[in-house]
Amino acid sequence: MVRVNYFFLITVFILILSSCTDTIDCKFTANRSIKINFMRGVGTEKISDTIVKNLSVITSNRVLLYDSVSAGQIQLPLSQLSDTSMFYFYFDSIAIDTFWIYVQRRVEMISPECGYNTKFILDSVINTFYNIEKTIIIDKIVGEESTTGKNINIIIKKRSQ
Repeated sequence: MVRVNYFFLITVFILILSSCTDTIDCKFTANRSIKINFMRGVGTEKISDTIVKNLSVITSNRVLLYDSVSAGQIQLPLSQLSDTSMFYFYFDSIAIDTFWIYVQRRVEMISPECGYNTKFILDSVINTFYNIEKTIIIDKIVGEESTTGKNINIIIKKRSQ
């Protein structure tokens, strides 16, 4: 006569059932960031992508995000608690521009497993003009729902070398 360990069978059955259920992907609840492209004016009205050398970016809380990098595109994290995020851009340690990003925030319940998610809509940008010539908002939608993959173009002033 074979003895059956019912506890073992119940445990295996529960594990099999839990492995068959749909798992919820909560990766979309990650913090959102604004994607910024650097551009340079060419001629009178044309602009083209450019690489900014020796760029450092610091948050208003003095957190260093980029340290003397060369970049054509950067991502800046948005505040989960405020409609304004502020950054300092150091270009070659020569020109310092202050950069403010204003957004509309909307908190949504995703699911009990994932919790809440903050969705951002870009409202406006204000900056100083030491090294930044102009900013152009390309896509106001921030995150995976963005259609262009970039939110802001920053046109850099031509500097004498």
